[in-house]
Amino acid sequence: MTSRDLLGFGRLLNVAVDAAGNSLDLHAIRFDVGDKAAPLTKARALAFRQAREKAEELAELAGRNLGAVTGISETYSHHGFHEQALGAQAGFESEIHITPGDTKLEVSLEVHFTWTELGTGDAGASSGSGL
Repeated sequence: MTSRDLLGFGRLLNVAVDAAGNSLDLHAIRFDVGDKAAPLTKARALAFRQAREKAEELAELAGRNLGAVTGISETYSHHGFHEQALGAQAGFESEIHITPGDTKLEVSLEVHFTWTELGTGDAGASSGSGL
């Protein structure tokens, strides 16, 4: 079942508990982000910026210039808010209240860059990653 109305969903659960009594079997409630596109885009931009900054720092330490990106791989994970629900056998003596929680979206990029020796133009390879 999907509901975008947390207050209405809490009322629905209370009605289900009242109607089913001890035969209600509710194991968990899971919350999720409906449209992940915007936060994932923001996370990718941050991860790429961190990867570039780290690669620039490492290139400088190695006495090299950072070049073009030659490859990118991405991993993505989502950790939704998960609330364990009490089983009906525990007896619901008060209303069930559903409140918003936190969810975590993670993007990790592995970015490969070319590099050149300072003053020579000889190309090599470097990589950096960001989260």
